[in-house]
Amino acid sequence: MIEKFTITDIDSVKDFIKMFKEDQPKYTSFDTETTGLNIVKDTPFLFVFGYAYVPLDSWNYKVWLIDIRDVTKEVWDSTLFAVQKLFNQTEYTIGHNIKYDLHMMHNIGYPKMFKNVTDSQIVIRLTAKSLTQREGGIPLDLTGYATRHIDKNARSYQRQVTQELSNLKRQQTAKLLAELKKYPVPEKYGNRKWSMTLVNEITKDKVIGLDNVEEHIRDIILKYQKPISWIEVPREVIHRYAHMDVYYTLRIFIKNYPRLLELEHEEVFLRENSLIIPLYESERLGFPFDKDYAKKAHDELKQTILDLRKRLYEIAGEEVSVGQHQRIKEIVNEKFKYPLMKTDIDALEDISTPKEELLEFRDLIITLRTLEKWYSTYLVGYMDSEYEGRIRTQFNQVGTVTGRLSSGFQQFPRRGISHDGKTLFHPRKLIKVNKDSEYDRLAYIDYSQIELRVQAIYTILISGGDLNLCRSFMPFKCVDSEGNEYVNGQPFSHTKWYLKEDTSIEWKPVDVHTKTAETAFGKEAMEQDYDYYRSIGKTTNFASNYGSGVGGIMMALKSTTALAQKMFEAYNNAYPQIFEYRRYVQRALVLDKSVRNLFGRLYFGSSAHKISNYLVQGSAADIIKMKIIELDEYIKEKGYKSRILMNIHDEIQFELHKDEPNEILYEFKEIMEDLGNIPVPIVADIEISYTSWDEAGDLDDSN
Repeated sequence: MIEKFTITDIDSVKDFIKMFKEDQPKYTSFDTETTGLNIVKDTPFLFVFGYAYVPLDSWNYKVWLIDIRDVTKEVWDSTLFAVQKLFNQTEYTIGHNIKYDLHMMHNIGYPKMFKNVTDSQIVIRLTAKSLTQREGGIPLDLTGYATRHIDKNARSYQRQVTQELSNLKRQQTAKLLAELKKYPVPEKYGNRKWSMTLVNEITKDKVIGLDNVEEHIRDIILKYQKPISWIEVPREVIHRYAHMDVYYTLRIFIKNYPRLLELEHEEVFLRENSLIIPLYESERLGFPFDKDYAKKAHDELKQTILDLRKRLYEIAGEEVSVGQHQRIKEIVNEKFKYPLMKTDIDALEDISTPKEELLEFRDLIITLRTLEKWYSTYLVGYMDSEYEGRIRTQFNQVGTVTGRLSSGFQQFPRRGISHDGKTLFHPRKLIKVNKDSEYDRLAYIDYSQIELRVQAIYTILISGGDLNLCRSFMPFKCVDSEGNEYVNGQPFSHTKWYLKEDTSIEWKPVDVHTKTAETAFGKEAMEQDYDYYRSIGKTTNFASNYGSGVGGIMMALKSTTALAQKMFEAYNNAYPQIFEYRRYVQRALVLDKSVRNLFGRLYFGSSAHKISNYLVQGSAADIIKMKIIELDEYIKEKGYKSRILMNIHDEIQFELHKDEPNEILYEFKEIMEDLGNIPVPIVADIEISYTSWDEAGDLDDSN
C-alpha cells in the first residue's frame, strides 16, 4: 500500500514527523526534480521523500512531495531539516543514481545531506545475471526496471511527462518558425520554405555551427535551442510522476536486498556504498580547465578542418560531408571508376590505385573523420561542460557488468592529434594547474599492468602459476645464490635471482609481448625487426586477454586467418596456464553456476568465455574502488588538504595543496600497492605535473 502526501505548510511538516516516529521505518528514500542536469549549477524545484515500514506482515509506503515554488522558505527549510535528521537514523537512505540528487541538495545548501546512503542501481547490479542490457540483461534505469519487475504500468507516469515535454517542444518550434518566417531563407538553400528540417540542416554541422547564417537568424535559432526544462511541465503531471519514483526506488531495494544477502554479496554491496561519497566529492571537484588553450586549439582545429573540407569539395566537384557514405561511394565509382563497396576506414585503406587524386580524396575523408570527432567530442564537448574554470563528469558505479567505473572522462586520449607534423590539439593539455589557486600541482598514480598481474594471480591460485606470465612480475620459481627458493609475495628487488631450472641464468622480468612474438616467429626474426614483431605480440596479448579467439585476433591485427591462428597458438603456448584458468572457470560454472572474483564479486548467467574476462577485469576494478575508499579515509584522517580528483582507466589523480610536500604521494602509493597476501606484487607508478596533464613526469625526476 502506498500513501501520498504533499507538504504545504508547517503543520504538514509536523504531520510527517509524527507519522515517521509512529511508523519507525527501516528504509528511506528521496529524489529530486531539477532545472537541468549540470551537477553544480542546476537546482531542484521538487524534493520527494518517503519510507517503507511494516505495520503487520507486509511492507507499506508513505511518500511526501514538496514543491519549492509553492511554499515559503520556512516550510522548505523545516522540511529538509526534519528529513535530514530523521532519515539518517534509519538503516539506509536509498536513491536511484543517488549521487546526482546529492549534488542537487548540495546546490541549495545541504551538502552530503545523508550519511547512510545506498543506490537501488547497486542492488539491481549485484543481484542480476552478468549480462549487458544489449544481451538481455536487466535494465538499470528506474522506469525500465520498475515496468518489468514492479508495476507494468510504471512507464505510464513517465509517458505523461514525456508527452507534456513534447507538447512544450512543439510550442517552442511553432514560435521559432513563426519568427523565422519573417525573414527570407538564406540564398544558399534556394527556394525552400522555413521548416524544422531546414533548421536542422542549417545547424547539423558541429564545426561551422551557425557561422554562415545572418546574425538575426542566428539569434532566433539560439533563442529557441534551449532544452525544455522539467520545471515547465504542469504541476499535477510532474507531481504524480515524482511521487511514484520514490515508491519504485523503495520497492526495488526491498525486492532485491534479501536476494543480495542470499547471494552473499553484502561485502561488495557495503564497499559500493562506501564509494558513493568519495565519488560524489570527486565529481564536484572536476578538473581545472585551461580555457585559453581550449580557445586556441578550437580555432586551429576548426580552421584545419575547413581547409581540408575545401580541398575535399574541389576533388569531389561538390560539397559532400564525410558522413555521406552513399554519396562518397557514388563519387568514387562515377568519377574515379573505382568499385568501392563500403566507406568504413578498412575499406578506404584497402583502396589500391595509381590515381593520386583518388588516394588524396580517400586520405582527406579518413583525416576529416578523425579531426571532426576530436573537435566535437573531445574539444567542444569539454568546452561546453566548463563551469567556473573546471570541467566535470559523473561516475557510474554499476554501468559495467565487471564492476569497473565508467564516466565521460574514461576516454581522455593519452596523445594529441596532429596534421602535417603539427599538433593541433592535445586533450590532456586542457587540464592545467591553476596558479591562482591553493593547489599548485597535479599528480597521478597509475597501476602498472594491473589486469595482467591479476591474470597471473589467477594462474597461481588455479594451477600453481603460469611460468612466463608470473616471471614478468617477480622471480617466480627462481632461487637466490644460496639456493633458497623465492616465496610468492616476498620482497625481491635487492637480491639476485636465478632460474630454478638453470641456475646459470639470472632472472630478468619477462616482456610478455616479446614472449608471445618470439614464440610465434622465433628469436632470429625478433632480432631482425624487434619493434614490428613485438607490436604484433602486444596486439595479440590484448585481444587474447579479453578472450578473443582466432577471429578476434584477426580483426585486431587486420591480418589473414593464418597469421591470427599462428598468434593464437603462440599465445596459448607462451602462457598455457591461462588456458587452464579458462577451463577452471568453465568447470566452476557447470558445478556452481557462478564464480566470484578475488574480492567477492559474483558473476553468473553468462558464458564462461565472458566471465573469464569479467573475473580479471572486475578484480582490477575492485582494487581501484577499494583504494579510492582507503585513500579518501586516509586523507581525511591525516587532515591533508590535497585531494582526489578523478579515476581514469587504472589511474587515480590528485590535486596537491601548496602547503603539502610531494612526499605524501609515496604514502598514497604505499596504500595503493598494499593488498595483503596477494601472491603477485601490485605496482603503482607516480607522475607529477606543475603545468598541465600532458607534461606529467616521473616524481623522482622532479626532485
